[in-house]
Amino acid sequence: MVENILHSSFPIFHLPTMSLAHLTGEENEARTRIHLTSATPGACTLTFSFTAGGAFNDSVTQNITFVRPPLRLDITRDGSIDDGDVMANLAWKSFCFWTNEDFWKGDDAFADEDHALTNSLDMVVNGRNDLINFLPMAVDVSPFIDAWGNSATFRIRGNGFVRYATADVEWEYVDQMHIDDCLTTAGGAIRTAPLTALSAEGATLRANEKSLSSASSLTLLLEVAHPCSDPVEIAVEIDGKTVFSYRAPLTFSRVRTMYRWFNRRNAAGGEVTDEDRPWDPVGWPDADRDGGANGPMLVFVHGYNVAEWEARAWSDGVFKRLWWSGLNA
Repeated sequence: MVENILHSSFPIFHLPTMSLAHLTGEENEARTRIHLTSATPGACTLTFSFTAGGAFNDSVTQNITFVRPPLRLDITRDGSIDDGDVMANLAWKSFCFWTNEDFWKGDDAFADEDHALTNSLDMVVNGRNDLINFLPMAVDVSPFIDAWGNSATFRIRGNGFVRYATADVEWEYVDQMHIDDCLTTAGGAIRTAPLTALSAEGATLRANEKSLSSASSLTLLLEVAHPCSDPVEIAVEIDGKTVFSYRAPLTFSRVRTMYRWFNRRNAAGGEVTDEDRPWDPVGWPDADRDGGANGPMLVFVHGYNVAEWEARAWSDGVFKRLWWSGLNA
């Protein structure tokens, strides 16, 4: 009888062959996939050994290094991408954000705009008002540079709906992009920055690039034009071969699927085209908020002397600003 032993720096686990194996159809052939996770960066050794009736012994060893997620988000929404977000990432199913359907442009007061022309139709940041629709993402490739130096190449891939600009903003102060005149890594103003689409082929970054050489390697500002899930991936390549890849757990939805809406225009004889949405918001479910469905609620009531599309726009804007402020109701 063949005995399988899974061994690391922790106690040895004796695992029967049949509990490991996914049989491939051959009597003497079996395989399995083992998933390892760690709450902190570090290294361990994984050894697989077996013996057959004492007549034959063999083993194979794999050294494993655990790193922080190379693509990180401000999951706690405290204005900083830090170790608290790494811990939150371990328990988070998916980070929810909205697609850019805004039409407010400019830097200061809301101006009259054509509400049929959304900001995602162009490839630029449309002023300070538009920055609320951009998600900062930290790109941390320092462990790979430490291991492979300038021979490492990094490829960031998307699905074609994702656009980005590189921001000269430290991870600890990503909230500054909403209140200060921050710059891109090229020296231009973020509020008018051109955007680059992330395709399946991806954008290539090299280890010797200045933006990757500092402790806070790189900050991307992401805009997404259409609802999608997990659209951003980073791959580490050595001599053209992928040695590591990671996909950020992200879900982008229309912002109006992230909060409840009650439309009472018909009570004053107004036309109603946007019906009530009293149900659990699918874009940001109650289960992901404090207290779930029975948790605290915040109600925003706007005036009646506005067009329906203006009411929707104000509701979207108020929700987004409360969300960025850390609202979890």
